[in-house]
Amino acid sequence: MSSATRSNILKAARRLFNEQGFEQVTMRKIASEAGVGVGNVTYYFPRRQDIVTALMDDSFARTRLQTHAATPAQLTQMFSLMLDTLERDSFFFLDPVFMNHGFHESHHLQLRACLSDAMTELTERGIFVPAFTPEIRETLLTMLLMTHISWLSRHVRSAIPGPDKQELLRMHWVVLAPYLSPEGRAMLERGE
Repeated sequence: MSSATRSNILKAARRLFNEQGFEQVTMRKIASEAGVGVGNVTYYFPRRQDIVTALMDDSFARTRLQTHAATPAQLTQMFSLMLDTLERDSFFFLDPVFMNHGFHESHHLQLRACLSDAMTELTERGIFVPAFTPEIRETLLTMLLMTHISWLSRHVRSAIPGPDKQELLRMHWVVLAPYLSPEGRAMLERGE
């Protein structure tokens, strides 16, 4: 069995989970979509949950690779990577079966800590003003992260149009900009 087969199974499963929802997708559907037998699917992934774990391990590993932000542009990149993960694996973040999944929670807490650390570092470096206190940072971070799931739900599962990813990222800076120092504003304007 090849890694290409495993990769095709994961791609097929992700597509089906996102389109139909986890509960509606059987191993047989995944096999058919991947163009392999059910035995091939169960060789690599004995249970559907094993497929989900593999998909999320991959997505979360990619996001964790770039979790340092020393400039406003890098902070934007962190938010952008989070939105990419949400969009790529929307089933995991929107399907009720995963709402209280420990894997989701541990990843969220890790990324939240990275974002909080980045905002703290940017404040200590004078990119955000000292008035951007820990309480304000945590409050704004909570609000921004809550908008991600709302954006995803509207973006993926609603006929009501909402902002695209770039517009949502711009909105983040509408909220954060009042706390930028003059140096921070200049960096943001230069795309640094």
